[in-house]
Amino acid sequence: MQKGIKPNKYRAVRTEYGGRRYDSKKEAAFAAKLDLLLRAGEIKFWIPQVSMPVGANNSTRYVADFLVGYPDGGFRLIDVKGKDTPMSRQKRKTIRENYGIEVELR
Repeated sequence: MQKGIKPNKYRAVRTEYGGRRYDSKKEAAFAAKLDLLLRAGEIKFWIPQVSMPVGANNSTRYVADFLVGYPDGGFRLIDVKGKDTPMSRQKRKTIRENYGIEVELR
């Protein structure tokens, strides 16, 4: 371990893919899968790290790992998690209540 770099508490390893750093190998692998789906025409676009306000006075933000757009005009917010935490479950619940959007876990 390099001096001054704090390890991830869930042992996720930051990984680079396509010139972007992802918080985990699993997240980077999912980005690679999305690129394949994009080239195959199964999705129209994908955007990493989409931030949305949640909570009272929008004081807290929820960052979904990916926003994926489909040819039919639909979209999905996707979180790639190795370990789901009570805080992430609460934030997803708030997104559902405030925006009517289900965040999909992978």
